[in-house]
Amino acid sequence: EGIMKTLANYLTAFALCVAASPAAAQWTRVDAVPSDFVIAVRSFGDTIVAGTTTLAYVSADAGASWHPSQPAPIGIPVQSMLVRNGTLYVGTAGLGVFASASLGETWQAFNDGLVGGFLNTQLDVSDLQVRGDSLYASTLGAGVYVRRLNGVDVWHHFGEEFEPNQASNVRGLAVGGSRLLAAGGGNGTVFFRDPGDGEWTLSWLDNVGLRPGLEAFGAVFTGTGWVVATGVGRGVFSSTQGHEPWTAVNLGLGLLNSGTVTTRGHRVFGAFNRNNDVVIAHSGDDGQSWDVLDVLPQTFVFRMTTVGT
Repeated sequence: EGIMKTLANYLTAFALCVAASPAAAQWTRVDAVPSDFVIAVRSFGDTIVAGTTTLAYVSADAGASWHPSQPAPIGIPVQSMLVRNGTLYVGTAGLGVFASASLGETWQAFNDGLVGGFLNTQLDVSDLQVRGDSLYASTLGAGVYVRRLNGVDVWHHFGEEFEPNQASNVRGLAVGGSRLLAAGGGNGTVFFRDPGDGEWTLSWLDNVGLRPGLEAFGAVFTGTGWVVATGVGRGVFSSTQGHEPWTAVNLGLGLLNSGTVTTRGHRVFGAFNRNNDVVIAHSGDDGQSWDVLDVLPQTFVFRMTTVGT
């Protein structure tokens, strides 16, 4: 299911908030970002970018001040964002990737070679990651694409393992060392790929095989382990290598619709969405055990990020 359907399911508009510390369940509205669906948020040093249904909002001072981008020729949700060497890249829900060398003052399409998905699903970009000098884009329907950022290049389809495994919906990408991990499919699968590998390798989250309805929504690498957030009440899975054996962690939170995770050093923070609220939790041991920090009623969290402390 794409981001537009997700938005339709949640009628309340949600805004960007910040928390003071892991132990303090206190959130403060970021008033400079309007009360709107904030679908993507990402940090790169002291630079934070937040994407809404129409604009990107940028803070270059760790959140102290914000300024809106100029409207890109998109007018649809910004689903993913990345800053690399001063250039802001955004992935959209249906019009591919746009780039701005001025952090949102001007924009240009960045879609050369981004073709080939069924019904143009390659333009529904769910996440962006960098490994080495290459930019990777996950899509909701066409797997993963890659484009070198040094020199002249275009997008190339990156791997043919997703479609045969009913995993062309890739909700997120994570980089750990040189390994790339893709959260793809709704049957309990993730995929990993190292430099030099000719193809992605499938990994079963339950260590056995097909598990219909188990969907990975995102993953992070802590430096010593991998954590994958899922829905359908299954919580998170942890692994030291990013493949089997995976350890299922029951969060004890009941039925979960989706989840998102982020890191601060070796600590992991998660937002786990239920029908009528979201639970914010923290793990200090690579996702093996969790402490609940917050329960926010009538709220849905798409993404989280950390900046400094």
